[in-house]
Amino acid sequence: MAALIFRELGKDPHTNHHIRAAIREASYKVRSVPGREGKSGAKWMSKDAESKMISGDCSALIADHVVPISVITEMIYKAESHDKKSIGEIVREWSIFAVITKQEHEKLRLSKLYHRMPPEWNHNNKFARYEAVGIELKKNTYLELCK
Repeated sequence: MAALIFRELGKDPHTNHHIRAAIREASYKVRSVPGREGKSGAKWMSKDAESKMISGDCSALIADHVVPISVITEMIYKAESHDKKSIGEIVREWSIFAVITKQEHEKLRLSKLYHRMPPEWNHNNKFARYEAVGIELKKNTYLELCK
């Protein structure tokens, strides 16, 4: 869908909105844990989120895109090819989810890393935004801790 919109209409605020929506929906389909949604479908979780879960508090947790949709959208715009396969590869590779706390989500926002990667980002490290604000990740055990 994003490839068709991009090819036919090019980049402008209206098409950008639709492309981001298509990428967001596609990212849900390629989750790390097939068939799982939200927090249980994320591959990673923060240590702070784990601490909350261990204490029995499974509220105030967010399934966050490790690489923001706006960054993935820019990758697609800059890709050499805009065919379905090429766009699919970008979405599959960069659509990673992590369970984080609302406080960590706010830390990203206050650091101006809510919708972008750090200015010194090397375009390789998918976790650079989390590292920049001190969010430590580990394998997600949401299903075991929050039943």
